[in-house]
Amino acid sequence: MTHQHFKGDFIRTEYFYRTDDHGNQIQIPVPEHVRIEYFTKEFSGKYVVERNGAAFSSCSLSEDGMSLIANIALSRSHIGCGEMLSRIIIFISDNEFPDGIRAIPINISTGLVLWHGNSDSCPTSHGVNILSPVLHGYSAYELAKEYGYDGTEEEYSMNPVRIVNQFTGLKETLTEAILEERTRATTAEKNLADAMPKYLTVEIDNNPMVISHGLNRFPSVTVVSSDKEEVECVVRYESKDIVSVSWNGELSGMIYLI
Repeated sequence: MTHQHFKGDFIRTEYFYRTDDHGNQIQIPVPEHVRIEYFTKEFSGKYVVERNGAAFSSCSLSEDGMSLIANIALSRSHIGCGEMLSRIIIFISDNEFPDGIRAIPINISTGLVLWHGNSDSCPTSHGVNILSPVLHGYSAYELAKEYGYDGTEEEYSMNPVRIVNQFTGLKETLTEAILEERTRATTAEKNLADAMPKYLTVEIDNNPMVISHGLNRFPSVTVVSSDKEEVECVVRYESKDIVSVSWNGELSGMIYLI
């Protein structure tokens, strides 16, 4: 067991495997929609990271798309002391369930113990998650090959990352354009822009901010201070209509949902 201070921040890398027809464990790319809840038995709170397509909450994708890098900030969200467990929840398509989505949880021991003492020297931990029989038979890559995809498995796993990178520049351009337009806009123009369903602007009055935006999707979130500077923030998508945004320190300004 590795020991970690119960209020310390650390990084955990999660790997995912499935079992083939011969009983061999094969590493697979990070599932398109997966949520991981970290918790201890004696405490009701939990720390949640989630990937839903190109939307990430408290986590990121490795460069090769084969692992999920979870940023576990226990200094901001305590989960108690004792053995840290994780609950992997995989969301798969199934028309027999509401919204056509079936959620399958798997409880896993992380090998970490949260305590009041100093953390061990290693600032990171690793998790190996066997998803069979949840993910059985063909992998997503193998199914793509069956339907004519001719790239490598690494290229296939990196497609979501490429898409995110393509839209990063577009996001920055849109953010700059929105800020410039709002500086020049009259009151009537501002009200019209705020009424448009694809954008939402919220004034900062709390930390964290829980925003019920009603956009029925996972919008891009940008926090801009009153000095017109973009602020690094932590975004958690509670649902398609609710997002939680937090940052370090005191702040005034606006939150843009695009």
